[in-house]
Amino acid sequence: MGNLSRRGVLAATASAAVAALAGCSTTVTTGDTLVEAADWPMPYHDTASTAAAAADLGASPEVAWRRDVLDGGFVYDFSYFPQSVSDGERAYVGGAGLHVLDSADGAASQHFADEAVFGPALRDDSVFVASAPDTGTLAVRRLDRETLSVQWTETFSRDTPRSRSVLVSDDTVYVAVGTGSARAAPPASSELLALSANDGTLDYSLALSDASYTPMPAVADGTVYAEGASGNLVAVGPNCDAFCRYLGDPPERAWTAARPDGRPLRVQLRDPPVVGDDRVFLGDQRLVQDSPGVLSALDRETGERLWAREYRDWVSSPALDADALYAATFDAAGVDAVSVTRDGTERWRTPLDGYGTLTPPVLAGSTLVVGVQGDTAPSRVYGLDAASGRQRWRVDVPTTPGALSLAGDTVVVTGWDGPALGVRSR
Repeated sequence: MGNLSRRGVLAATASAAVAALAGCSTTVTTGDTLVEAADWPMPYHDTASTAAAAADLGASPEVAWRRDVLDGGFVYDFSYFPQSVSDGERAYVGGAGLHVLDSADGAASQHFADEAVFGPALRDDSVFVASAPDTGTLAVRRLDRETLSVQWTETFSRDTPRSRSVLVSDDTVYVAVGTGSARAAPPASSELLALSANDGTLDYSLALSDASYTPMPAVADGTVYAEGASGNLVAVGPNCDAFCRYLGDPPERAWTAARPDGRPLRVQLRDPPVVGDDRVFLGDQRLVQDSPGVLSALDRETGERLWAREYRDWVSSPALDADALYAATFDAAGVDAVSVTRDGTERWRTPLDGYGTLTPPVLAGSTLVVGVQGDTAPSRVYGLDAASGRQRWRVDVPTTPGALSLAGDTVVVTGWDGPALGVRSR
């Protein structure tokens, strides 16, 4: 088997993302993943989790198709949903098996139907997936993208494994896995597995978190950013040489996030951190009633918090472009979409009808897409003007939006009770 071609170009550079958001049809660089402008190869678009890509969703999207991907079974960690990636024409969705859906009409094929498949990732001509074949095993596979034939499989003995998704950066596959509790409860412990993308060999494992959620990392320039023990955000690597990897030792920790006064920065991240240029951006998902959620920026080299803005009880991870951050925030009183410059100055805030939001927004060209859980009103997907926050459109959806991604000009929505929806203009 040949090695993966090195399509990864280091650094999460905002300048490269600008070309995509302006509608460029050639390749663009975000995180450590070189992608076509229409692609969405990682669960949050790229390894840096910027959740932004070029797309034209049209003026009047609607629910064009629906496919059930959980088959009526709740196979995931509590509060988690199948996540989707795309090569533009096809969406690859986890759930009860791996589902490959035509982005235009939802025509589907199902693979590994007897396994709980977590979020996949695309790289070159391959699909990478993690799954739970049974309650005591985690499997990681590399598949041929066209035939979905298995190129390698690595299995690990783990108690009740669950994961968010895999990431592929350069020639490394990263899998954050929570283990050791019932699926309806928080994981007892979490770890990060780093495997060779070429043959599945385990490079190292790293204990991550005792938090309420299985962490979802971000990767840029070979450094992994993830929630560590006791709610501390940590940066790990890239300082593991070939001998270190041969021994199976993890890279050393580069820093643990700190407040300006030096005290540890306590966060709870259901969503991944977002890496952009010299900063790491965080939303805090502790959801402590009457305690403001915080959107903040950390120095990427030191982990020191540079600024913080308080919002409602819960703040999503942001989507990121060259100009600003875009997040969703909610409490018992309502839901807002917000936009903040990279230096922490608020640009706009737009109230949205609904009870809450369970997923970060995504940026489709100049349109910010936000999924909102309904209460007295239906659950909805909103399209907002990214520059002003003005509503362009909204679509009622028959599920609570749990994860959002783009597949060409289609918004793929996966929901609480198992459907995957295609929202697009006809």
